[in-house]
Amino acid sequence: MLSKEKSKLGKYFTTAQLSLIVLLFISSIFIVSAQEKKDVDVPFAIIENSPVYPGCNENGSKKEIKDCLSQKISEFVAQNFNTKLAKEESLKGLQKIWVAFKIDKEGNILEVKARAPHESLAVEARRVMSLLPQMKSGKHKGKLVTVPYSLPIQFMVK
Repeated sequence: MLSKEKSKLGKYFTTAQLSLIVLLFISSIFIVSAQEKKDVDVPFAIIENSPVYPGCNENGSKKEIKDCLSQKISEFVAQNFNTKLAKEESLKGLQKIWVAFKIDKEGNILEVKARAPHESLAVEARRVMSLLPQMKSGKHKGKLVTVPYSLPIQFMVK
C-alpha cells in the first residue's frame, strides 16, 4: 500500500515539475517577444540615419543631413521664440534655456521638456518645440526608431 502511494506521489511531482518547466518556457517566449517589440531610443550622436527635417536633402551624406536638421531647428526656434518674454519678466543678460524632446518613429515631436531661469521661458520653449513640423523619422539598423534631441536656446536681454 505504501509503495502505491509513493508511486502516485512520484508521478504527481514529475507532472508538476514538467508543468513548471513548460510554464517557464512559455513565459520566456513572451518576455523575449515583448523585448523585441519594445521601442528603443537611439541617441542623435550615434544614429545611423538621422531624422530628416522638411527641406533638407535626404540624399545627402549622414553629416549633411544631421547638420541640416540642427540648422533648421535652430532657425525655426530663432524665428518663433518670443524673446520679449524675458523683458516682461525683468530678466537681463544672457538667458539660457535647455530643451529636450524626442522625434518618434512617425517623425512627430514628443515629450518636450525645458529648463529655464523663469517658468514663462520654459513654457515658451515647449510651445515652440511643439510647433516643429513633422519630419521623416530616423532609422537605426534598418528599423524606424525614436531619437532624443536636445539643444540650448540662448539670447541676450539688454
